[in-house]
Amino acid sequence: MPTVDEIAATIRELAARWGSSPQEINNGQCEDFAIAVANHLGLNAWKLLMANPVEELLGHIWLTINGRHYDAEMPEGEDSWWDLPIYRRIKDHPYYRQFFADGEKP
Repeated sequence: MPTVDEIAATIRELAARWGSSPQEINNGQCEDFAIAVANHLGLNAWKLLMANPVEELLGHIWLTINGRHYDAEMPEGEDSWWDLPIYRRIKDHPYYRQFFADGEKP
């Protein structure tokens, strides 16, 4: 398995060539990006792709490698999918606020 540094470098390299900002990648291109990262690392993307487990939350696809969660905005990964920037941004959104009590994780 690749190291965190190798994963981060790959994500940064592919994001720089993608033609969209990391935030834009995470808003409609996240699955394609995650597959490209996994393929570049020589990994089986279908074993690593994750989608949020809360159906009511916005759709997002990311990679989970060695227990860390990676997407275009978080090259170093996070211990919890809930800490990915795309989810941190929605915590205060009026629609999504209804799913959380005092900012707790779903």
